[in-house]
Amino acid sequence: METNSIENIQIYTDSFNTTSSIELVVEGERFRICKCLLAHASPVFKSMLSLDFKEKQEGEVHLPGKRWQDIKELLDYLNPGLDDTLAEGAESALRLMPLAEEYQISKLRNKCASTILQELQVKDKPQEFVMKCLNVSNQYCMMDILQFCVEKCAMSKSLWKLVRDAEDIPTELKAKVFEERLYILEAEREELVTAKQCMMGIKRRLNEIVTPHDQHCRCRTELKVRSPMQRTCNFCARTWCSDNVSTDSYRSSYWFLCNHRIGYSVANDAVLRNFLES
Repeated sequence: METNSIENIQIYTDSFNTTSSIELVVEGERFRICKCLLAHASPVFKSMLSLDFKEKQEGEVHLPGKRWQDIKELLDYLNPGLDDTLAEGAESALRLMPLAEEYQISKLRNKCASTILQELQVKDKPQEFVMKCLNVSNQYCMMDILQFCVEKCAMSKSLWKLVRDAEDIPTELKAKVFEERLYILEAEREELVTAKQCMMGIKRRLNEIVTPHDQHCRCRTELKVRSPMQRTCNFCARTWCSDNVSTDSYRSSYWFLCNHRIGYSVANDAVLRNFLES
């Protein structure tokens, strides 16, 4: 791989005088760069410098409509003696992507795309940043980023409203976001219906376990006078119902036996255990 790169550079070295350079003129600022390096990075600049364009004769290339800060950052990225990281991360990538596309600098384009996608995967990114990435990815056909942004906008109600009200987003892109949101809402509705059916089944199963004990006696098996107020059990007509039982008396009551059986049935019921495990 390294040998191929050296051979490619040698080809450009043969085509251009390696000691020669050219100036890029942007907003009155001048940047001098080696022709060989510029031609190796960009097919567009290679054509300018190898064919009979006026830039080749004049020794300078004027770049109207560009910001000198962006051109400087572009040249810093192409400089083999500097780090190839983008100075401001995703913000730099959004600014440099149009330049990478216009001058067909594939290495910079891939770098911008990977930087933007990596930044989008960070939680709690500003909505303005997501909207900007949505527009840029659609404009320059960065499909991975576009799909990620579409899904992110579709999942967020606030982002979806921003897409709906935005005037600079094409109708086709809005339709894609709306379609994705409908798909998500339909999936959520199906999940809610399934959860509701599951809860109804659990409710029925609990009723099946508890209902048979509704008519069982709640009285103590041993009657002990605990209160001067007489009470009568609704099930067996015995006095001193379970409202007055002590802990020891409760343990020997029919009520304790019912609760024990209910708890055992709930703990060992297959339907309820599968629900809790899921």
